[in-house]
Amino acid sequence: MTTSGTFLGLSFGIGLVLIVSGLIPRDVEDRVARPRKPITFPPGVALRHIGVAIASMLIISALTKWWAVGLLAAGACLLVPMMVAERASHVAQRVRLVALAGWVESVRDLLAAASGIEEAIAKSAETLSEDSPVREPVWRLRAATDALGLREGLRRFGEEIADPVGDYIAATLLVASERPSAVVHAQLSEAAQTARESVSVRERIEASRARMWTASSTIAVISLVIVGFVIGTQPTYAAWYASPAGQMILLACGLVELVGMWWTARSARPSNGHRVVLFDPPTYASKVGATR
Repeated sequence: MTTSGTFLGLSFGIGLVLIVSGLIPRDVEDRVARPRKPITFPPGVALRHIGVAIASMLIISALTKWWAVGLLAAGACLLVPMMVAERASHVAQRVRLVALAGWVESVRDLLAAASGIEEAIAKSAETLSEDSPVREPVWRLRAATDALGLREGLRRFGEEIADPVGDYIAATLLVASERPSAVVHAQLSEAAQTARESVSVRERIEASRARMWTASSTIAVISLVIVGFVIGTQPTYAAWYASPAGQMILLACGLVELVGMWWTARSARPSNGHRVVLFDPPTYASKVGATR
């Protein structure tokens, strides 16, 4: 029996065992006492990606008769969506902070015709466009403010934005609600400027880190091309890797490559800094107001 046949047989056997175990009925009381937790995947990885990874592993293993290559292909099918989703998340967060700065400026401008921060927030929610990335958080802030008060609404707003700049803006609005209107205009202008400066700094940092990411990606692609070229043009040179020992060495080298790509992406991840948690909004507001 060939190595690929053994690998496919083991995969089929494991899948059969999992199917049979899922069909076995279990005690109802046990299910009630210990409810099943929802299945969660890493960010960017969905059930379809796992299906593609399994299919790639089986197809490539059957075509090449190298089970190590199939496992590495499956790992790559899971790693790429994670990296793409993480980069997209950073871009979306920067876009949200820019929109957040514009919203703070609109609250500042609406204060002249409003009776307070609460009314200005309510009016600003109506001015946001349908495609604004902060439209939903602001509308939820408006609803929470009407139902639970401004402090609780801003606390929830900061938790939803999940960024130190969002915490700063929430704290600024909290302080502004208890300060004279002449000071509020300057405070909100400073909050909006802080958000824009934070986005600018993050863009510069990510641009410098992108060079490292590009270099590592180029090295990985060149390595794969060279390996594929050698295997395709010099089959006798790569014949030893068909043995079990060769497959283990090939798997180890591929894992080093995948882990290196993951570690590079993790090293290039921008740091957003430390968040400010508003455990006691009145106390925090008094401290911020005392420092100005």
